[in-house]
Amino acid sequence: RPVSSSARPSAASAPGASPVKPHGYGARLGRRLGGAVVFLGVGILVSWWTVFTPGGQAVDSVLMDAVTSWSRVVAPVKGVVTGLVSVPAMVVVAVVVAAVAALRRRVTLAGRAVGVVLGANLSTQLLKTVLERPDLGVTLPLSNSLPSGHTTFAASVACALVIVAPAWLRTPAAWMGWVWTSLMGVIVMVAAWHRPSDVLTAVLVCGVWALVLAPVEHRARHGASAQRLMALAALVLVALGVLGCVIGVVGVDLVGVADAGHAAFLATSPWRQRLLALAAACLVPGVVGVV
Repeated sequence: RPVSSSARPSAASAPGASPVKPHGYGARLGRRLGGAVVFLGVGILVSWWTVFTPGGQAVDSVLMDAVTSWSRVVAPVKGVVTGLVSVPAMVVVAVVVAAVAALRRRVTLAGRAVGVVLGANLSTQLLKTVLERPDLGVTLPLSNSLPSGHTTFAASVACALVIVAPAWLRTPAAWMGWVWTSLMGVIVMVAAWHRPSDVLTAVLVCGVWALVLAPVEHRARHGASAQRLMALAALVLVALGVLGCVIGVVGVDLVGVADAGHAAFLATSPWRQRLLALAAACLVPGVVGVV
């Protein structure tokens, strides 16, 4: 009996034939790489402005000084959250990621996810070593701290777990990663370990690595409604953070008040201090949610 066309082996399934990419793969890959380029460009712009220009250094400094006013509030959880960042913790994460991928019989996912963690953290340490923060007479002459290593670790782990998670667990993994990374970013600012630019750049570095290494799947997206909700919340937070920064610094010569100190300047204007602290606290979860 003649074999129907649906029963005939396709060219893609023939031995030695190269696999055929699913329809729309090129467009999805283009969007993925385009997103990585956008994250990279924004990260470079933020780094250049806040490290190498007086105005950027001043805004970065006044935002950190405003957030440090919350130090007593976050003191009970600071040690717990930041204590999770260590070399043994990275080993444990790598083992967990590999185990999840092995249980799903998708070994290549383990390599991609571990690559995100290692690539992002190595990039952060390289940037911290290469970049030098010039003394422009605006802030204390401290060494470069961009990007934040603590935030890089948290964000890279969150991205890695989303990559290896099965469809039913991907949405909870994304939300838990969002909360944990945001909490880490805010705490290192409150503790005066890092400036806001350090935290935001770290998250963007992780976003670049995740977009480059995560597989491009052609299946129907799981948890699309949850993703839209997270995207909406993240964009609102970014908008509120930018608006708060603009209102808090407009009409103020932050470079001129640097001699007296930004902390002393904020002490004379409590409403400005509260507004800028909230603005910085909105920017971090907003950018984390976008990534």
